[in-house]
Amino acid sequence: MKFIYLLFLLISVSTYSQPSLKWEKYIKDDNTRIVFDATSTLDYGFVIGGAISSVKGEKSSFDFFIMKINEEGKIQNELILGEENNEVLYKVIQVRDGGFLLLGSQELEQDSNVENLISLETSLWIVKINSDFNIEWKKNISNNGNNIPTSIYEMNDGNYIISGHSINDTNRINYIYSIDKRGNINWNKTIENGQIEFVRNLNNNILVNSYSNNTIFFTILNQEGEEINSSNFEQESILKLSSLDVTENTIDLYLTTKNSKETNLKKIGFDFNLNQIREISLDRKNNHIITSSLIDKNGILFYGNQYFINRNNEYSERKASYVLELVDKNFKQTWIKEFSKENDNNLVKAFKTRDQSILLIGNSDKENNLYFLKLSEDNNNNSIQNIEVFPIPTNDYLNVIINQKFQLAKIKIFDMAGRNMLNIEKKDRHSVLNISNFPSGIYLLNIEYENESYSTKIIKK
Repeated sequence: MKFIYLLFLLISVSTYSQPSLKWEKYIKDDNTRIVFDATSTLDYGFVIGGAISSVKGEKSSFDFFIMKINEEGKIQNELILGEENNEVLYKVIQVRDGGFLLLGSQELEQDSNVENLISLETSLWIVKINSDFNIEWKKNISNNGNNIPTSIYEMNDGNYIISGHSINDTNRINYIYSIDKRGNINWNKTIENGQIEFVRNLNNNILVNSYSNNTIFFTILNQEGEEINSSNFEQESILKLSSLDVTENTIDLYLTTKNSKETNLKKIGFDFNLNQIREISLDRKNNHIITSSLIDKNGILFYGNQYFINRNNEYSERKASYVLELVDKNFKQTWIKEFSKENDNNLVKAFKTRDQSILLIGNSDKENNLYFLKLSEDNNNNSIQNIEVFPIPTNDYLNVIINQKFQLAKIKIFDMAGRNMLNIEKKDRHSVLNISNFPSGIYLLNIEYENESYSTKIIKK
């Protein structure tokens, strides 16, 4: 593992009706790190992923990196993974077995002619690791040209849906792949229109959202990859599709549009038959660039960057700061908050952790740093139980989280006849138990740790 310097600063700033800053952190590395994605984990922490510079032989290149960080901002684990050429990690998700699926691109070398000139292409590179960051499998998927991944999603049946596009000298090809838990391809589908931005689960079907110029496209596929519905909508001056949320009965698309003077936010709602049912615009008095959004109990949190010019007597430079903006359920701006104008900071991802705190993750120009912020509402009274067991009922995996300090936990499962069905020892706070082979029925889970004992009933569907 490369040597990492940690700079930690604990700050408490109270703001009325706004989240306060719990802590901020820079992670400094001797090598260049670029974060491209981050996500919360079930144990209240989070992981970040991206690319880290390395030297391979006589040339420099990039490798995958993924880093696990707890809720206090302390690094718990890290994996750096690369082969001969450039590997860049773009997307990471935690999957139901407690491990992680990594999606990126890998550079491929090919001899182009007898003079041994080298032509470079990229393939999709998919890596599955377990919760301890041990590699379970790796897979390359190559379509001719430069392959760029766009999204990854775990379906209810345990299969993974991966999207990307391939660019060559003549055209761009969008595609969707379904792969199983072992990395085998179930099917693939070419999407004709636009560039894929989002893939979502829609009543166990697959909703694909793409756009091109001023046209928004939706395609619905079934679990076998067959198209069952599609539609497109015209929208003027699209700058960026920010996010796509599927609620109980609507599809909500958030996008940024731009005219000659300012950028605007729009929320467009669709029913599950892809009929447009509403459109709302936000009258904004600011001009920062929206990256994406997330749902909050008070409305929608948009996040992005505010760009500005830092001038002194010798020169001027363009910088960026993190911006968080809350829009209420009526699409009216409630508050806007800006963070860290001292350096050039590019916000990549914001998300909620399991304790409902907000993490802001991005890159900083301050000595190759990564820059994190953790925010929490002052009235956030979410109590955390000593032991958490979920989901109940379950088809396959059962999560056990022990929110107390302990050295060793003994976990047992008994059936209703008293037979011991599972007996393991764990040192980690979060354990994932695979009970997919258990017959359907009711079982008793027992946990012993540090002279404490806990029991609960679980249901296997």
